[in-house]
Amino acid sequence: MQVELNELRYFYNVATTRSFAEGARRSHISGPAISKAIKKLEDTLGVKLLQRTTRRVTITASGELVLDYCRRVLNSLSELESELESRGRALQGDLRIGAMEAFTAYMLPRAISKIVAAHPRLIPRVYRVGPREQEHLLAEGRLDIGLCFGLEQRSESSSRHMLARSPALLVCGRGHPLFEKRTITVEDLEEFPFVATHELHDERGPTDTLPPGLADARIGATADTLQLALQLVMDGAFLGCFPEIAVRCQLNHDELHAVEGIDPQHAFEMTAVTQSSRASVALLLDTLEEAVAEVLARDCAVPTGTVATPTVNAPRASSANSPQEPAGP
Repeated sequence: MQVELNELRYFYNVATTRSFAEGARRSHISGPAISKAIKKLEDTLGVKLLQRTTRRVTITASGELVLDYCRRVLNSLSELESELESRGRALQGDLRIGAMEAFTAYMLPRAISKIVAAHPRLIPRVYRVGPREQEHLLAEGRLDIGLCFGLEQRSESSSRHMLARSPALLVCGRGHPLFEKRTITVEDLEEFPFVATHELHDERGPTDTLPPGLADARIGATADTLQLALQLVMDGAFLGCFPEIAVRCQLNHDELHAVEGIDPQHAFEMTAVTQSSRASVALLLDTLEEAVAEVLARDCAVPTGTVATPTVNAPRASSANSPQEPAGP
């Protein structure tokens, strides 16, 4: 019996997503090609692994057994890659990074640009993933590192690194009635709604979408991306509560105004979480700390000449759009 490694990868991607289309996308092959590969794997093993209907894909009992084997094999390959990486001078292979949007605007690109300049064979694969999904993917070995604002350490096996703290600011745009007002009151919070982002706010639960100091605030809209929420606030449609580092440029360019009078009683923690001992992860942490310090030292967070993040894939933060490779090179 001869089973090919790629067949195991393809099966893993389909089985974990419950979708041939998504499994093919993560595997970088076509739908017919992945179906053919999994049929070949089933023929080799002599068992049915997946049941496919018009609506969904289910895993058979034999498929669950093979899926568990795939996890162990692919994780072993990841450990081998780490060992070889630690023995060599040049870093190489995939570096799987799950990051909230606030990191991908400028801090993470600066860190990645420095790393790939010194290690051109290292391939950063960046995904926009929220805190809860990061925790899940790290536990499964499908991410090497997660970057987020405000993530609490829940897993004893994860290593949590505090990069910095950024105060929470209440802000409004030029078109908002409170833009020229120096201070606001609780009554203002009841009258003027906030926009909350799913990553920064909603992860803490539907009844606690804003910091403690804003318990009386009214949520008027939610946004899937930080950029959308910021634009809604700059247009004057809503108030916003964001990390100071994420809105520093807009404040300096007078596109946003920091509203005083009510203390959010909250600071956003910029955190990196990992279970990996890979040299590339350690290098990213060190370089990212430098990039964060550089950004914090600037009057404007976005430096002149900022370039886009290399090798970035930014799917929705859901289990159906998580990293393409579970483990291994």
